[in-house]
Amino acid sequence: MPVMEREPSDPTEHGRRDVDDSCAIASALLYHDRRLLPWLFLLAGAPSAIEAVVPEMPRLMFLLGLVVERLAQLAIMFGVAVRWRRRLEQQHARAPIEWRAFGRLCSFGFGLWFLCVVPLLAATAQPESPLLFPATLLFVVGIAWSLRYYFYFVAVALLGLGLTASAAAARSLTRRSPRAAVSSAIAPLGATFLLVSLCAMPYPDGRSLLWASAGAFFEATFWVLATYTGLAFALPLIDDREWRSAGLDPYRSDRIQTLRVQGKGQLADLLTPKRGCQALFLAALLFVSNSVRDFNQPPAAALALQGIAFGDNSIRVTVEASDPEYHLRGFLPLWFSVATSAGTPISSELVSAKEAEPAGVGDQEARQQRDRTVVTLEFRSAKTKEALEGQQDVWLWYEGTPMLPLKAAGAG
Repeated sequence: MPVMEREPSDPTEHGRRDVDDSCAIASALLYHDRRLLPWLFLLAGAPSAIEAVVPEMPRLMFLLGLVVERLAQLAIMFGVAVRWRRRLEQQHARAPIEWRAFGRLCSFGFGLWFLCVVPLLAATAQPESPLLFPATLLFVVGIAWSLRYYFYFVAVALLGLGLTASAAAARSLTRRSPRAAVSSAIAPLGATFLLVSLCAMPYPDGRSLLWASAGAFFEATFWVLATYTGLAFALPLIDDREWRSAGLDPYRSDRIQTLRVQGKGQLADLLTPKRGCQALFLAALLFVSNSVRDFNQPPAAALALQGIAFGDNSIRVTVEASDPEYHLRGFLPLWFSVATSAGTPISSELVSAKEAEPAGVGDQEARQQRDRTVVTLEFRSAKTKEALEGQQDVWLWYEGTPMLPLKAAGAG
């Protein structure tokens, strides 16, 4: 009787099954911690929401807010991992929480954060700086290292390893499954960008304090979900020897299988990379739609021309912007340009935009609640003074909307 040969297993199908199992584990972890989740969202989202509510805070306070925000993210990662260490430990073998482990996580986490965030802030503050390329390079390196040591918090808080041992263990986990870090992060990224894009739909320029702070608050979605998905993807990858050395439950396979069975369902499906990619695609469509609407709608502020002066290769315009409803939120003078009424550029290069100091400039609350400002705009043009004065059709544009006829006002 001929022996039937066994079909070789499909590695792609095997990898997909492992991902689905890890998503089911993440779903179970989230279900067990469902009463804790609102507090985690509040801890992670409050700093960002406060920064959105107080946009003109001093630079030192802004930087301090970023540090507090990062501390909150690391505290969530550490707290959730320690919480599940307690649940997975052997009975009567609980070790005390080593708070120095949180210090190790902070030192490593802030190191990666500086590589990613500081260059990005520098590039945003001075987009034409010669340091833009090195900053971008550091940002790319920071992202690569973040993925390389994505499971560092698991090694520190769940396995209780030291600084260098945790780095080695985290790297070992990513070697065992090179796609695990990306697979665990896609759904949290997709959910976060989708929620932020939805919050931007009513007012794409950010003029609404309510929707802007809501969008900033929902940025916490990534850190909360990614903590659980990262932990869930790491649990099956941990070596048995490392598991036992950490004093965790000897019936490891049974505990993980129980979590897999408990987590099967709709939430597990939503946490898969496939659903994450779908959410990212939908968020990208909403982002493009919001950007187009933002570009083509006029600002909330009402504009009034205060003065205009033509010079050789230069145009100076002084405008007053008043906005008693939204207090100039979302109004950015850098979006001004000079063109014809049909949109033919006369000067799209804004050299400077200087705001007159408002009354009560020393009062921070008065600065945040001001409803008018006077801005002097300096544009560079390729035309001479005579050519500009002879131009019959000159308009001040804000993004994609013609706002004020400059030539008609300057003719008198």
